[in-house]
Amino acid sequence: MCAMSLLQDLVKLIKSEPDHWTESFIRLGGFQELLETLADTLEPHQGEETSADRLQSEILRTIRVLIAKPSGMRYLLLSSYSLDVLSQVLLADNVRSKTQLFFLLATVCHFSEDGFSFGLNVLNAVKNIKKEEQLFFAIVQSLLEHPQFDECWTIYKISVMMFINTLLNPPTVKSTKEQIRKEVQDAGLLTVVNQLLNQDIDSTLDIQLRITVKEFENSDEDEEGDVDGSEMVGVQLPVTITKLIYAQLSGSKAQDYFVNMLQFDYFWRILW
Repeated sequence: MCAMSLLQDLVKLIKSEPDHWTESFIRLGGFQELLETLADTLEPHQGEETSADRLQSEILRTIRVLIAKPSGMRYLLLSSYSLDVLSQVLLADNVRSKTQLFFLLATVCHFSEDGFSFGLNVLNAVKNIKKEEQLFFAIVQSLLEHPQFDECWTIYKISVMMFINTLLNPPTVKSTKEQIRKEVQDAGLLTVVNQLLNQDIDSTLDIQLRITVKEFENSDEDEEGDVDGSEMVGVQLPVTITKLIYAQLSGSKAQDYFVNMLQFDYFWRILW
């Protein structure tokens, strides 16, 4: 049986079996084996997508399912090796894998303060390796690649925006939010967001872009003291829930139904 089929079967087992099955899988070295296999696929190369690239993307998708279980999330956050390997994914030239990674990091960052720190540590590791001055510049500028509709790149942009939107709502002190907000602004995020909105590439991407715009508008109103606290709760809580649901449904048919629901109901009432 090929590795792809094994991973697909593993995903089914993780979803269907009780938590103690996942705990046993991790205790027996299953999660570590996934990370080591992922590391083996990260050999640099150029050109068309290879079988290793496809395997890489599928492993990340499997890890996303695995961290939906408490034991899986605990292992990811406590393993320094997982941080090292995921950082290497961002350095690789595989847009499908980066897409899976940003969806994964959005979920992890929203999980807890430790998860949020983990996500930032992945970015900082890449920044240090590439000796970049800004944390978000390369990620933000990558949103401008392939301006015409391309399904693979559009999903990538959705994943990046979801990750950024999650970072803009940290489960930490307010100063952290202000710092991240300043860094993404310095990276030109709002300019890029407006360009993408003008391109009108995809309705799902537009939802994430407008969440970003709304987040900055709310932050500005907060600083001016013009927004009533009860009103802010009414805005922020649905946005938070929306991002969590979207992260869990990403890549499934249910995601399309959820997006349609947002467009005709929540989207118009909350984001406009």
